[in-house]
Amino acid sequence: MNIKKIGYHHTHDTSFHIDRPLGSGDWLLLLVFTPSRLVLGGAERITTEPYFILYNNGTPQHYGATDTDYTDDWVHLTLNERDLAHLKELGIPFDTVISLNDSTELLGFIKNIFFELYSQNRHKE
Repeated sequence: MNIKKIGYHHTHDTSFHIDRPLGSGDWLLLLVFTPSRLVLGGAERITTEPYFILYNNGTPQHYGATDTDYTDDWVHLTLNERDLAHLKELGIPFDTVISLNDSTELLGFIKNIFFELYSQNRHKE
């Protein structure tokens, strides 16, 4: 697994919307903390609870704000066959909205990875 880019606790206004009909060219782990609008499998969905979704490489990505500011964390990844097999063993689904009852621990992981990736540490890779 290689982390290409990561964003931690980005807040956008109500005009924020991502529209990637062919996906982002990689796998995307998205954690959304505010109400949002997304399209999955051609169906629009409005969410009100925090959630995460792991977009498969090539899955269309359409998501964004509703009538409030939008806050998310995101990680763009490259995965090899071994990584994909491990995710399957763990039962982590792709392209599925998973509600988060408590995102505290996951948010801490993202924060630590974010600061490490953008640090000057020569061993950060």
